[in-house]
Amino acid sequence: MIRFVTKRLRRASLAMQSTMGELARFSDEALTSQKTVKSFNAFSVIGRAFGERANRFRQAYMKQETANAASAPLTHIAVSIAIAVIVSLAIAQGERGEMTAGDFSTFFIALLSLLPPLKSLSSVNAVIQRGLAAAGGLFAIQDEPAEREREGLSNRTLSVVPSAHRGRIEFDDVSFRYETREIEALSSIRLTIEPGQHVAFVGGSGSGKSTLLSLISGFYEPSGGEIRIDGRALTAWPLGALRASLSLVSQDVLLVNDSVARNIAFGDEGDIDLARVRAAARAAGAESFIDALPNGFSSGVGEGGALLSGGQRQRIALARAFYKDAPIVLFDEATSALDTTSERVVQESLAAMVGAKTVIQIAHRLSSVSDADVIYVFDRGRLVESGTHTSLLAQGGVYAGLAKTA
Repeated sequence: MIRFVTKRLRRASLAMQSTMGELARFSDEALTSQKTVKSFNAFSVIGRAFGERANRFRQAYMKQETANAASAPLTHIAVSIAIAVIVSLAIAQGERGEMTAGDFSTFFIALLSLLPPLKSLSSVNAVIQRGLAAAGGLFAIQDEPAEREREGLSNRTLSVVPSAHRGRIEFDDVSFRYETREIEALSSIRLTIEPGQHVAFVGGSGSGKSTLLSLISGFYEPSGGEIRIDGRALTAWPLGALRASLSLVSQDVLLVNDSVARNIAFGDEGDIDLARVRAAARAAGAESFIDALPNGFSSGVGEGGALLSGGQRQRIALARAFYKDAPIVLFDEATSALDTTSERVVQESLAAMVGAKTVIQIAHRLSSVSDADVIYVFDRGRLVESGTHTSLLAQGGVYAGLAKTA
């Protein structure tokens, strides 16, 4: 009986926690996208969807409480029946002379002393089952495979940790396919980026540009071929050392709920160099608006950078890359949210990097990459053209077509 109640209670607790998580996720999504909801007058749609999830949560909660409420009386009934059967057997033994009155009294007192812990077992069991159901979700997360350090290549096990001094990047017949897709995202990519070059990756959406940056950053492993940095295969780099050699600015900006200065120096474990922070902000075209904030570089940015505009968040992310001062700089649509003036400041800062750092820039706005030393054009995961802005326009190929539609 207790086993039956336990299984039912655990299933009910698991269902309740699952529906509660779904309701919480939907609530967070609705609140963070409230501008979109308001602009599309989608209140009734969101309200109906919220009501459905709230109803599922209510039903799951009631099932859990029903199982919880039933566990105590069912346990008591089972215990009472068991005691009645045992006492009946003891009386029968006494009638046959197999048990004395003293033995029966001792046995009966011992049996009664078991009642309180057995009855309390039901309430304790309910708490345990809720905890086990919650622990199952946590254990499922812990069982997910973590990002594995290359075997024998952690920073701690190497006597000399490599770093990119020159910034030469080679793609040797590199291919890649996501596990959930059958078509390759990249196919037989061969190219070499020389130290100090400013190169651009352009192409339509889904052509594989951002995937290349993810491969360089070690977020994925190539399905085929090899990537080398300064002649060393990427698989021979400890992930920590590899990423210490890169500055990545992606389309999705992450700002923590801290000061502007802390966000610019994000990842720096030592004391913040305020002069270096200011220089990085100046290079990103962010110094003027930061100085205009109530507390300057000490001003908070809010949760997720909510106190800043999209362009301001983007400029702080750019300043973060300049502050890190890594030999390889990766820009994935990093200037997409900037106005013309701010973009020009960033382009001037990039121009100053040429020769000192290897810069890879992804952009849909071709005017922002027209000064690149080499522009690589991708289409459906393949490298189809390469050259300067002028030479590619003269070819009249894919790049020229992109320029016409830009």
